[in-house]
Amino acid sequence: MMPLFKMKKQACNRLCKTLDKKVSSNSNNDSYPAERLSEA
Repeated sequence: MMPLFKMKKQACNRLCKTLDKKVSSNSNNDSYPAERLSEA
């Protein structure tokens, strides 16, 4: 049970890191999110 939980946690961490990279690269390359925020 414990190893499976550990594996799941590692997979989640990896996914979160990839998502963070995507989000940060998007906000760096793109002014779209900022424009969207100022519109709202």
